[in-house]
Amino acid sequence: MSKLRQIFHSAVVLAFFLFSPNRSFAQITITSNDLLGMVGSRQTIREDGRTSIPVNVGSAGASQTWDFRAMTLANPVLAVTEFLSPQSVPTSSRFPGSNLVEKITTPAAPGAVIYNFYRITPSSFVNLGDSIKITSPQDTSIVHFQNDVLAPLPVAFNNNWITTEIIG
Repeated sequence: MSKLRQIFHSAVVLAFFLFSPNRSFAQITITSNDLLGMVGSRQTIREDGRTSIPVNVGSAGASQTWDFRAMTLANPVLAVTEFLSPQSVPTSSRFPGSNLVEKITTPAAPGAVIYNFYRITPSSFVNLGDSIKITSPQDTSIVHFQNDVLAPLPVAFNNNWITTEIIG
């Protein structure tokens, strides 16, 4: 997975946590308990690979509702994301500090599974790295170690932070 795609995916995951309809209405703070509470949940994502999609958002003003369900996606990529406890993942011994795992499978490309390992503490959401298992056409495993703070916790509405990653 390219670094840009991985950063985008992390942002999508954080956005999912922030705007999940499973959360209480009008929740404006995300805590470590909210993130760890995702264990056992599953979501299906249809992603459009285009770099930009023109959207008419109407006139400016409050109380706007945008419904994108009818939008046609060009060659959508389907991904299934499950949130697991590390004990249920074969490569968890590589990430002993992990307490949340995101498993991503793409049914259109069987034979590839991505596991993102996170450490959630009361004060931070940390990406420890990932492991990728490819079984087709050859059995291949890739492990990528990181220790990047994705967000301070709790995250509250209007929080700002800067994350820096050095690749070398």
